[in-house]
Amino acid sequence: MMRPHWSALVATLVLLIALGAHAAPGPVLEVVGPAGTKSFTLAELKELRATSGLAGTLNTAGRIVKPTRFQGVALADVLTAAGGFDAAHEVVVTAKDGYRMSYTHAQVTKGDFAAFHPVTGDTLATHEPLTLLLAWAHEGKALDEAEDGPLRTVVVSAKGGALAEAHLSVKNVAKVALEPAKRGWALRLEGARTETIDQATFESGAAPGCHGTTWKDEQGRAWTGIPLWLLMGWVDDARRHGTGAFADDLAAGCTVELTGAAGARVRFAGERVARNDGLLVAHRLDGAPLAGAAFPLRLVGPDVKAGEDLDGIVTLVVRAKGAGGDAPAK
Repeated sequence: MMRPHWSALVATLVLLIALGAHAAPGPVLEVVGPAGTKSFTLAELKELRATSGLAGTLNTAGRIVKPTRFQGVALADVLTAAGGFDAAHEVVVTAKDGYRMSYTHAQVTKGDFAAFHPVTGDTLATHEPLTLLLAWAHEGKALDEAEDGPLRTVVVSAKGGALAEAHLSVKNVAKVALEPAKRGWALRLEGARTETIDQATFESGAAPGCHGTTWKDEQGRAWTGIPLWLLMGWVDDARRHGTGAFADDLAAGCTVELTGAAGARVRFAGERVARNDGLLVAHRLDGAPLAGAAFPLRLVGPDVKAGEDLDGIVTLVVRAKGAGGDAPAK
C-alpha cells in the first residue's frame, strides 16, 4: 500500500488552515422578539439599507463631544428585518458587559429624543430629524472592537446640528430584545416654564452614568432614581440640562412642592433641596419598577424625614421667592 507523500500532507494541512482562517465570521447580534430569535452576522447587517449621519453628545457634566460621522443601519430597519415591532413594545439594547438601555417605539421609529445645541449645549426647541443608528464604522473605519464594537448605538442627524444625551449610546451591543411596554406615566414640572418628563425620558436620565443615583435604606433595599435638585433645575430657569442647569442663585427663598396621585403634598425650602442628593425621586426598588401606592415615583433618601416619603409623585412645582403658598419644610 502506498503512503501519501509528506509534501501532499503538508499542502493539505496548509489549505485547511487557510480555509479556517477565512471562514465566515459568526453572528454579532441577536434580536429577540415575540416571534422568536434571529441572529445577524456583520455581513448580513451590511446587506440592509445603509445609513450614516453625524453624532455628538452632551453628558451630565455639560461636556460636549462634537459631531462626527458614523455609518451603520437604522435600528428600526434591523427590527423590521427581524420580524417587525409595534408600539406595544419597547426596545432593550444590551451590551456584552450586561449594560442595558431601553428605547421607546417613538425613539426608535421617529428619533424622539431631546436635542441640544452643538456649541452651547442649550436645549433645542426645534431641530433636524434624529435617527437611532446601530453603527459599525466611525469616520470611515470599522469600530475598535476592544473599545466600541463591533456595534454600538448612536443618535445621528444629517448635518450635525443637534447633540443627544451621552448615556443613550451603548457600546459593544450584543443583543436587542422587544419587551412589553411598561405602564406609561409622566412627571409634570412647573416653574419658570412647564415641562412634562415622560417615563422613557426619566428612565434615560436615571440610567447609570447619567443622573442615576442609588440609595440603600435601613432594610438594605436599593432605591434608584434622580435627585430632587436636578429635577428642580430642569424648570427653575430657561436652561434645563448640562452645566448651569441648576440655578444656585435662584434656590434661596424659593420652594419646591411635590404632589402625589392621591393629592398629598410635601414642600421644601429651596435651600434644603439645593445640590442635596439625600432627597431622591426614585422610580425603582431593588431594580424593579415601583408598584402599588408608590407607583410611579416615590421620595426617599437619607434626608427625608418622617411623613415626607411621598408616594405616587405626579407633579413637581418650583415657586420663586415671594410667589406665596404654605410655609415650606426647613
